[in-house]
Amino acid sequence: NTMFSLGLFINDINDIYKLETLEDIQVQLGFYRVQMYRDFGVRAKELCKEKNLTMDSIHLPTKDMTIDLVHEIMALFNVEKATIHAHDTIMTMLEGELSWKVCLENFPYKSDRTFRTPIDIIRTSAGKPKLGMTFDICHAEMLWLDPIILSSILKYTDIIHLSNKLWDRKPSGVDADSGFHIPIHGFKGVIDIDKVLGIILKQYHWKGEIVLEYMPKYFEKAKSDLQKLKDNWGKFLVL
Repeated sequence: NTMFSLGLFINDINDIYKLETLEDIQVQLGFYRVQMYRDFGVRAKELCKEKNLTMDSIHLPTKDMTIDLVHEIMALFNVEKATIHAHDTIMTMLEGELSWKVCLENFPYKSDRTFRTPIDIIRTSAGKPKLGMTFDICHAEMLWLDPIILSSILKYTDIIHLSNKLWDRKPSGVDADSGFHIPIHGFKGVIDIDKVLGIILKQYHWKGEIVLEYMPKYFEKAKSDLQKLKDNWGKFLVL
């Protein structure tokens, strides 16, 4: 099935307060660091039950992870798929035996990151049924969003992260993160979101989880944009 989810990273108590404002939707919770999971994981799980928040996947920390910790987090939230950032160092950890599917997320160019593109992930996960891909639209260079290339990538994609960005190549002297993960409605980003969603849902009839993933300051906008997504594109979801 295809479904829309709201992405929310739990970094501190303020994010727990944000979680308390949600009700009767699907979410993909995430933890940037293992300690954040240790501090807030159990409370987040309790809130999901109290607020009727369903989960199909979770976003794992990247640093200080072990196979046992992957299994612990996924078991707590009762999910069978997880997203983790693609990074050179993460692959050694993932050589262990996985009980559930871990989806490597593509990343924008950084000089210290040699393992990051959709092609890197597709090659690495080939023949490994417990490895998959989370394709982040915002992280992808524009060439990956070409209709023919995107249709090919979707064959290997388990989860999609959806947001816009202010530029494809970061201007010099600008904070890299400030231009990423901006809302898909009401902001002038460089990605034609309607065109991309048209390829994913109308042309390709892709099945999987589409997570609306915004910078934390756009949390309220994310809630309203999730409803707009359902209203505008819900009829094209593959059920």
